[in-house]
Amino acid sequence: MNVSTLVVGGGMMLLLLLFSLALIVSIGRNLVAGHAARRVLGGRLDNLLLKRLLARGGLDSNVYLHRHRFVDIEHQMKRCEACKDQGACEAALAEGRPKETFKAFCPNYDVLFGDDAPPGDD
Repeated sequence: MNVSTLVVGGGMMLLLLLFSLALIVSIGRNLVAGHAARRVLGGRLDNLLLKRLLARGGLDSNVYLHRHRFVDIEHQMKRCEACKDQGACEAALAEGRPKETFKAFCPNYDVLFGDDAPPGDD
């Protein structure tokens, strides 16, 4: 082996090490940012009937926030906020009706509890 091979090989190893460290730092920052964003979504969810509906269906809101994409959660929250049947939802929740009751009026029912719903807290 000559000196140039060692220098080039050493340089490549150094670049690989720097790239690996940058990747680790980036992943760490993304994890922290993701947890912070989920906390914000969780705070917004606390003010919606959607959180109580999730509980009625046996879904833990923290698991829900962890398993679903942000864009889907945002969409479901907006649908809940804009729902014109919040009175019926509130009454059904207060009376302790089963989750199947909500199928008649909840815009999120099929997404949360229908056949195409993602897996729950099993």
